Amino acid sequence: MIIDAHTHKYREYPDNSEVLQVVNIQSRAEFESLKNKHNVILSYGLHPWLIDDHNIDWSLLHDVSIVGEIGIDKAINTPIDKQIAIFEEQLQYAKESNKDVIVHCVRAYNEVQQSLKKINFPNRVLFHAYRSTLEMAQQLMRCCDAYFSFGSRELSFPKCQYVKENLPQERVFWETDNE
Repeated sequence: MIIDAHTHKYREYPDNSEVLQVVNIQSRAEFESLKNKHNVILSYGLHPWLIDDHNIDWSLLHDVSIVGEIGIDKAINTPIDKQIAIFEEQLQYAKESNKDVIVHCVRAYNEVQQSLKKINFPNRVLFHAYRSTLEMAQQLMRCCDAYFSFGSRELSFPKCQYVKENLPQERVFWETDNE
């Protein structure tokens, strides 16, 4: 079976193709339309890009299997303290609900690590669209039960190809994200 570890677009695959899709949804309507699809796992979380315009839908967070994508992004204007507080709130919920998380991280791996340690997060953490170094990936694996996904955008960079090839393969996933 092929796993698409992070996507925003549900796809119909040919019947003979077994693809498990982890679909990141943003609304109750998306949840209702996808909840009974074959080979679909739904994720939901308040993405750092949406913090200023949205609130966490706690009922939707309750209904999905995975919390995410959540995280910290230093390339946006939302204050970092606000991002960290909302990230940690969702991490705490995931911990209490025994759910894994999908993390969006841009230039904030140290802050993400600090939050994971602060919450003492015990479950799996998928760093989607991973673009940092092999050394940082190794640090993250020591910090938490870390996994990494790469899409075609990331793999167009030799650095990301190198990281993907040098990580334990059981920790590496493919993703389509917004492709």
